Amino acid sequence: MWIAIFSMLGLYLLGKIKFKLDSEVKHIGFFRLLLAILTFSFVIYLIPGLFGAPLKALSGLLPNEGENSAFFSRPSTSMIDGTNSTKTTNTAKYSDILNLPFGLQGYFDYDEALAASKVANKPLFIDFIGHSCRECKKMEGQVISDPRIIQRLRDNFIVVALYVDEPTKLPISEQYKSKLDGLLKTSLGEKNKDIQVAKFGLNGQPYYLIIDQDEIPLG
Repeated sequence: MWIAIFSMLGLYLLGKIKFKLDSEVKHIGFFRLLLAILTFSFVIYLIPGLFGAPLKALSGLLPNEGENSAFFSRPSTSMIDGTNSTKTTNTAKYSDILNLPFGLQGYFDYDEALAASKVANKPLFIDFIGHSCRECKKMEGQVISDPRIIQRLRDNFIVVALYVDEPTKLPISEQYKSKLDGLLKTSLGEKNKDIQVAKFGLNGQPYYLIIDQDEIPLG
């Protein structure tokens, strides 16, 4: 849609498309020509995105890579065996509605991820993230997308993405009253936000944290 819209804008600036009340464009000034060049340059930049290429300059505006793309796999395996290979017998909680980008495998529940971290004897990489968080998308598109970082996350850590705005309701048995604010936490997002504030003293996103099996921050 963006390619079509900006292509038409470029043609309009060049006088190739006119509205009913527009005067005929007999001469294209420097400023109008410059706008047309910038517009068509943007169109050319967008075209590789149709085929799955990352558009890092727009990463803050685009959906998360893992949410709306067929090019990245949904995490559907558990990594509690501590090896680089994954087991297919267990499915991470909430992996039917949430996923990680760039083919990463991981978790979406803090307690489940911490248990996996203990079994695998690997530190836990926590990504406090939000569906509507612009800076989260920017970090994902411009930093985490680096193949070196992806490889380290895949090999050296148990990864958990905790969405603080995920509206999915918790089972009644998992709903609880927060010790921090005394309010009942009924959704996954509320639980994750409570974990971030109560355990680590911060409520902004994105927030990245590495902890050991005793929940002590390492970096």
